[in-house]
Amino acid sequence: MRWQDIDTKNGTRNRHMLQTVDAEHFPVIRFDLGGATGDTGQVKVRGTLTLHGVSKPIEWTLAVRAGADSMSIAADFPVDMREYGIKPPVKFLIARMGAVVQVHVRLVFQKNQTRG
Repeated sequence: MRWQDIDTKNGTRNRHMLQTVDAEHFPVIRFDLGGATGDTGQVKVRGTLTLHGVSKPIEWTLAVRAGADSMSIAADFPVDMREYGIKPPVKFLIARMGAVVQVHVRLVFQKNQTRG
């Protein structure tokens, strides 16, 4: 995924985020899956997260729901920017921003509907 594809619903905040993570030099957020355990409901994944040119092993628990024509995956987890060489901004808009940010991931996979 590219940093550029993240939309915080606030243009100023988007620009500050891209500056903070130096998206010009490190444009990609990468997760390489190493393995998974569990089934529909909860799945624990482990792998390597790469941000800002730094790779770290991680483990997350995902909520997984399967439907007849779709599957959704949700995860919430903290990321300490300092562990990836990202210097937290002193000010983010008008509020101070901490070094640990809460990440929310929501993915929906939809079955391709072909028309005859």
